[in-house]
Amino acid sequence: MTVKPEQPLAEIEDAPVIKVAYPSYDEPVGETRTFNWNIALTGLKVLGVLLVLAAYPAMVLMSHEIDDSPIALDDGRYWSAGDVGIAAALITRELDGPGWSADHHRWHPQSRLTALPAWQAGLVDALADHGRLTLSKFQGQRDPDLESAVRLLGRPGDEAVTPRLQAAREALTRYDGRVAVGLAGRPAGPDMLASELTLFAAWADALQRDLASIASPGDGWIASSEAVASVYRAKARAHVAHELLSVRAERDAGLFATAEAQTRFDEANLAWKRAAALGPLFISNQASDAPVGANHVAMMAFLLGEAAIASRTAAEALQAPAAAPDQSIEVTQAD
Repeated sequence: MTVKPEQPLAEIEDAPVIKVAYPSYDEPVGETRTFNWNIALTGLKVLGVLLVLAAYPAMVLMSHEIDDSPIALDDGRYWSAGDVGIAAALITRELDGPGWSADHHRWHPQSRLTALPAWQAGLVDALADHGRLTLSKFQGQRDPDLESAVRLLGRPGDEAVTPRLQAAREALTRYDGRVAVGLAGRPAGPDMLASELTLFAAWADALQRDLASIASPGDGWIASSEAVASVYRAKARAHVAHELLSVRAERDAGLFATAEAQTRFDEANLAWKRAAALGPLFISNQASDAPVGANHVAMMAFLLGEAAIASRTAAEALQAPAAAPDQSIEVTQAD
């Protein structure tokens, strides 16, 4: 219960005025804050710089184009010599696709890559080696265009590679045209296939030695330059070997005198396909005693070792003489 005082404490006019230091619901809010364009402009500048800095690494990643898909020679012109068509198609795919990485300026994103240059160098070196094998099988005069193509593919130098590859592709096309009309020869048959398998086995031996020296012991780094280059050089040669073996088996008739020879060839071709298919997102070179991680260099060495053994076995089966048919006459006693 409240008691009303008899006298007011103060007259209304003399009462002190108290003002709150914060806005009340009844009082209007004070001056609003204006948008600071200087801060916004500075933020946009910082964002632009960050985008520019991130653009170059993104372009480097996007320029990594390894095309190891199967080659279909039925697309486009007809090739009389399947191995020549494979060589021309591989060259065309690199020139018309990512372009030759070694010919770009140092500021180009592809010049910062490791896998693509190793892949392209491995392709050309493999094609040059196979071309030399083909030339060695000629009896008598060699085809001048095929000689020119092999010389262009295998010529080292610091000059631009793209013009040489274009000239080599044109020479291969001219050679194939003469094969089509019977003016040039083409080594074929079981002997040529066995020689190819022996050559590919020698590739595997050399690559396996290089890979073993890098994999033992593993450096432990993810995507180290030496490991990436070694794996993709090997991958390129395995891809060439698989494509050449596939087109030889598909287009050449009378290659296998026995079912055993065909079986051994299929096993060798499958082994090269496995080696060519190795392509992880990052090349890891972990040591054998590492608790985690893989050693893709050792994996590639193992796959190449399997391909070498299968290739030599297939070559021996191709060169083995076919068993003579049984000409014995069964004599039956007449009743």
